[in-house]
Amino acid sequence: MAEPYVWSVVGPMFNVEMGVSCKPGDLITYSASNDDWRLADADAAAPLAAMAIVAATKGTVVDGSNVWACKECYVVDTDAAAFVEAGQLYLSGTAGAYTATRPTAANSLRQVVGRTVAQSDAEFGDMAANETAMAHLKINDPYEVHQYVPFTAGTDASVIIQLDSGNFGGWSVNAQNEVVFATCVVPENVFGTAPKIAYLFLAAEATAGTPLFDMFVSAANDGDQWDANTQDSGIAASADEGAAADEIQRTDVTAAFDSNILPGRVLGIRVLANDAGTDIRFHFGIYFVWECV
Repeated sequence: MAEPYVWSVVGPMFNVEMGVSCKPGDLITYSASNDDWRLADADAAAPLAAMAIVAATKGTVVDGSNVWACKECYVVDTDAAAFVEAGQLYLSGTAGAYTATRPTAANSLRQVVGRTVAQSDAEFGDMAANETAMAHLKINDPYEVHQYVPFTAGTDASVIIQLDSGNFGGWSVNAQNEVVFATCVVPENVFGTAPKIAYLFLAAEATAGTPLFDMFVSAANDGDQWDANTQDSGIAASADEGAAADEIQRTDVTAAFDSNILPGRVLGIRVLANDAGTDIRFHFGIYFVWECV
């Protein structure tokens, strides 16, 4: 691959301050901790999603330099074999770069950043080149992905039962230390390291006292032991019923998903009855809102 360059920009350009060196065509992201822009990276410890593309620079870029950036452009490479014909482009694990190969490493962010649009003997404005290839880069705004995960197993001997005489039923707990479980996967294109929101839906059919629950979450990659990452126990002694028997309750449990959340990790979720009463409660499922790119 030869050195690519920005052939044309679609839409407005804007000025940003860089904290590292960059060149036209690089994918960049805003760093709140540094209050400047850095190279996007799919394989960073906390993946750095691309938020813009470097459109033009003034000479050598160093920490503190201002560059022109855009959200959409066409990039040309004088090597006609630089891009696969009509191929999808992803943020790369090489900082600032894009790739036609979908990232496969554990925790990699899978962000689509464009598509190749031409591969031919045309010069696309570079008369000195024998052949060139063109890619269309476009950084889309983050969007919400909604995911509902039902509980699928429990330790209560009654297994799946009905709430009162109505239309809701599911795994229940009715004694201290009984649990229900759920399993899901973090979206591979998640933006950030936590869901925007996580709600647990629950109800109590009959209670003697004030039932409580604890929630524990483990995150793992392919090949990990289940406890490879420290479990998140951000929810403790939370109310396990509404204001009255049979009342459906939505409980915010986002705090149980604020560590070890990275793209593609499988989550093991355990909700435990932590009081000594014999209270029949139902844990129906967890509703996630993820911000994705």
